[in-house]
Amino acid sequence: MKSLKKIALVFSCMALLGAGSAFAADAAQSSPLDEVQANPEVMRAPGTYVTSGEIVAVENGMYIIRGEGSRNMVAAIVDRDTYVVEGASGKLRLPYALKEGQKVTAYYSATMTRSMPPQSHALAIVIEDSEEPASFFEVAQASLAKDGSYVTVLNTNNDVIATIDANACADFAKIKKGDKLLVWSSMMTMSLPAQTHAEKVVVLP
Repeated sequence: MKSLKKIALVFSCMALLGAGSAFAADAAQSSPLDEVQANPEVMRAPGTYVTSGEIVAVENGMYIIRGEGSRNMVAAIVDRDTYVVEGASGKLRLPYALKEGQKVTAYYSATMTRSMPPQSHALAIVIEDSEEPASFFEVAQASLAKDGSYVTVLNTNNDVIATIDANACADFAKIKKGDKLLVWSSMMTMSLPAQTHAEKVVVLP
């Protein structure tokens, strides 16, 4: 009887070890860091800056934003190529929707004038009309999982990796390099690059 118990214990341990190995293998295969490659040089010199704050003035197509981020104050130049979006719904708006006193997050070119405040072309301005507004995300790399269940994307600043599945975006498998996205997520790791699982994604036109 004791021998049978010992044999059963050995097989139980082997099964647990096997399950642990399989889990570790699956985790390694599904790691976002293995699917896209971030470049530290790009992280150190990003092409896109971000400032979250308040529109304090509007002057001839320029929106003066004071807040926190890459710059404490910036004059964001808004034109026909700028995405102006509602942070809660992702709905596109015209520039006149931007008003003095609004809370916004501006995504703008790192190429700026030497004026005070510096002027820069705005890639996107997200109106912060909710507690968890969307983030603007321009895709630098996209890697579809082997089983086709999700896509892993890296942004152009190489500092954020997002995992997107069918629950977040019906057409996730079509997302490719160069696409511009609105990404909603409630949690993000503190790593570099940061990692997040998207809860909702809208592909901008």
